[in-house]
Amino acid sequence: MTYRKELPKLGIPNGGLSGKFGYNLGKRFGGEVASLSVPKDDDENRAAAVEKFWVGLEDAANRLIQSKEMMTMKRMEFSSEEEALSKFGEVIFDAGQLASRDKRIKKELKAAKEAKEKGEAIVPATTSSGGGGAVSVGQLSSSSDGQLFSLSLLHGDNLVPLSSLGRIKILRENPKNESNIVCNKKKCEVTIKFCVVPPSSSSSDGGDANDAVVLENGNNAELNVTSIEGSKAMSKEIRLEEGTNYELWTQQMRVEAMTTLSATTTTAQDEEKETAATATADATVEKAAAADDMVVTAFEVAGSIDYNKLIEQFGSKELTPYLLRRLENVTVKQGTVDRLHRFLRREIFFSHRDIEKICELLEGWYGVSPPPMDGDHDVEMTNSSTTTPANKPTTPCPIYLYTGRGPSSAAMHLGHLVPFLFTAWLQKAFQCPLVIQMTDDEKFIFKGEYASENSGDGTGANGLDPNRTGDNLDYFANLTTENAKDIIACDFIPDKTFLFSDLDYVGRMYPNIVRIWKAVTVNQVNGVFGFDSSANIGKTAFPAIQAAPSFGSSFPNVLGGGNGGGDEVANPATLA
Repeated sequence: MTYRKELPKLGIPNGGLSGKFGYNLGKRFGGEVASLSVPKDDDENRAAAVEKFWVGLEDAANRLIQSKEMMTMKRMEFSSEEEALSKFGEVIFDAGQLASRDKRIKKELKAAKEAKEKGEAIVPATTSSGGGGAVSVGQLSSSSDGQLFSLSLLHGDNLVPLSSLGRIKILRENPKNESNIVCNKKKCEVTIKFCVVPPSSSSSDGGDANDAVVLENGNNAELNVTSIEGSKAMSKEIRLEEGTNYELWTQQMRVEAMTTLSATTTTAQDEEKETAATATADATVEKAAAADDMVVTAFEVAGSIDYNKLIEQFGSKELTPYLLRRLENVTVKQGTVDRLHRFLRREIFFSHRDIEKICELLEGWYGVSPPPMDGDHDVEMTNSSTTTPANKPTTPCPIYLYTGRGPSSAAMHLGHLVPFLFTAWLQKAFQCPLVIQMTDDEKFIFKGEYASENSGDGTGANGLDPNRTGDNLDYFANLTTENAKDIIACDFIPDKTFLFSDLDYVGRMYPNIVRIWKAVTVNQVNGVFGFDSSANIGKTAFPAIQAAPSFGSSFPNVLGGGNGGGDEVANPATLA
């Protein structure tokens, strides 16, 4: 609440405090978190329900302001921001303060580094003093039992008594820029933009609401700071009437669920049935909620898929009509293919990473300009009659393709073949080299078998092979050979394609693998792939092996000249 620009819209010339914040109440209409009934997007009388929701919030907030018996405010002084932070944690910061702090620390560290490199005296950093010496923290607590409601690092030295603020006004005329509610099966988010309407000059309080009034100054000698739990400020322990009613409503729903599924009697046998019915009802609710939970990882795909959310979570971008037209300009228009692949035309592939960079490289290679941003961007849906241009590039293609397969069965089904069919089209469209990695080592590491008691000891006792390994690594090596036959049948360009087994070729990539190992920590790998201490060391090491083909220098003999004349790799997985 640091700026004053909304109140003039309400006819108040001097302006006042205003702010904006949001709550993400989770999935399934936010039913497990929201204390008020949140209007759903598809409600028949949604406009009226939304207005009722805002009025309810305003009433609750203003009831807090007007009741001196409910809330108590207090200001606590600290010698530095670091001291306040050590007592309460980051709960005292709002998003802007936290970002400002991070920015300040980075700037100070950079200045210290530059001074050290130049041999200059290092100016002491201000982080220990919060960039400005002493700071104040405001505490809002319950007057009845002293429970902490909120903590905040103050922007100024003074606090304004709640009773002097007037009333809260939720701004909601324009949902796009002001308060808004999104509530459906996928998510439930409430954004609240508000302003503080000062009391009129004729009010009993008198004075301007923006005249700061100093409240009790807490100090470390008088305040047992360590007894305050900042985490409570983020909990549901402090609830108004609406929250209490919600808890009662939740209990009522549970009772109704038990009544529906099991007759209520006083006998011990029926009590057992009630318990079982309650468990069944809870399991049914959890199962229904889980049905809409989207899970997309490297190892599992489940639930109802929200493709827009996938784009957001994986940091990709939407494959726009203009980008498809630009891709068409460096493929179809150059005579390499007759039209864009059906997976692109039918939006089976809907997002990408850095495809615009690939287009830029190919535009430079062909010497063509990208299509204009305005106008029609519909791609050709029928075969193009464009012929190969007269000025065909004489230099190597500036990109190469990289894809792969982890052999897990003797034959590949249609789902396995989809990325290879599309990769074959990309290779023809770009006229570029392609490397195909067969990760037989990965499949053994993740799914293979090993028993030390079955391994050979070199003695040949009992007529057994002294060199037996006790594992089935050869099984996955043989699968690579079988899968390679299916992959070759996808019609790649023979003299531009290199298919290899990790077990055979990894030595050539090893320098790059070592560099990746050095650059990436175990914690980073575990965080991305979900490994824990029970994972074998091969699992944590393997991502570097799979990343190494992304560097052209891993194929000095195949691509030639380090990168085969190109510096960029296009992985078909960047189109999803």
